[in-house]
Amino acid sequence: EALAEHKPDMVVCAWMPMGVDWSHAFRHTPTVREYLLLGEADDGSVGHLWRTWGNPAFRPPTAPPSLPPPYLADGREVLARGC
Repeated sequence: EALAEHKPDMVVCAWMPMGVDWSHAFRHTPTVREYLLLGEADDGSVGHLWRTWGNPAFRPPTAPPSLPPPYLADGREVLARGC
């Protein structure tokens, strides 16, 4: 709702709940050009380990090994991790 109402061009998300992926909504909101996720990445306690971070250890069991992480499939890229 907030994305549709406010139409941001950037989203900052701190400590997304574990097992939840809001980044899909960010990537599929036409006005959002960039989003910044703050918290433990890859195998931490923030977001969904596959859908948010693309950790291959958490790829769906029936998915082919060549399946790209969701953010790459949606045309996004990671600019920095672990600062």
